[in-house]
Amino acid sequence: MVTKSLYPVYFAFLLVTCTPSAKELEGEAVMVDDKTNKITNINWFQGNYEYISEDGIYREFWRRRNNTEYSGKGYFLHKGDTSYLMRMELFADYGMIKMTYEVKGQTGDKRTEFALTKQEKGLFVFENPFGGFPSVMRYKLQGDTAINIMERGFEDQKEKLKEFTIVRIKGS
Repeated sequence: MVTKSLYPVYFAFLLVTCTPSAKELEGEAVMVDDKTNKITNINWFQGNYEYISEDGIYREFWRRRNNTEYSGKGYFLHKGDTSYLMRMELFADYGMIKMTYEVKGQTGDKRTEFALTKQEKGLFVFENPFGGFPSVMRYKLQGDTAINIMERGFEDQKEKLKEFTIVRIKGS
């Protein structure tokens, strides 16, 4: 059975693409312009991504809507069947960078929201202190083609930790 812990994989995929390279941006902070609400230094996450596990294949697609919003869609294939569909957003909100996800049939068709709380040298941490699992998601860029993801939170009153690496689909 596919667990809910794969939902946030989507955001990790948005952290790597070819323009500009992840290596070039290791020291660049993702920011929001207070006057225009424009997100800067973040175009590099657009693209198509994949994570392959024993459970199946997760695919995700991110596109820029405008200067303040990015949208994504993701799905998980398990033995040829789609296990879940997800809609995601990354956006500027009053000077903060936030991301949301909605998993059809698994989040009560409601969006779960995370805020960017820490960033340094290719490391990005998003948190939702009111969430169960995951409530913390850490993304660490590994060059231009991979991201190490760590998810942490509580499930059934027990602390849970999951870590894995995802890659960009060639040609995206």
